Amino acid sequence: MTRPPPLTVEQIQARVLHRDGLILVIDKPAGLAVHAGPSKAPNLEECFDALRFGLERWFDGGDVRFDTSLIRASGAPLPQ
Repeated sequence: MTRPPPLTVEQIQARVLHRDGLILVIDKPAGLAVHAGPSKAPNLEECFDALRFGLERWFDGGDVRFDTSLIRASGAPLPQ
């Protein structure tokens, strides 16, 4: 049995700051891991189905990479 995602569909979709054909920007809640680690704690990967916005699944559960280079504290300016 799998556990439910840590955020509802409405909660995670309300945190989408920008989306287009190339990028999805999310205001990730503090304390929520980006991906599953050894602890198997709740994480953002568990919300992926709610972020497909009706698109078919395009990956087969293989390796998913996250670019965390632009993660900043809320309100911090992005690098130029």
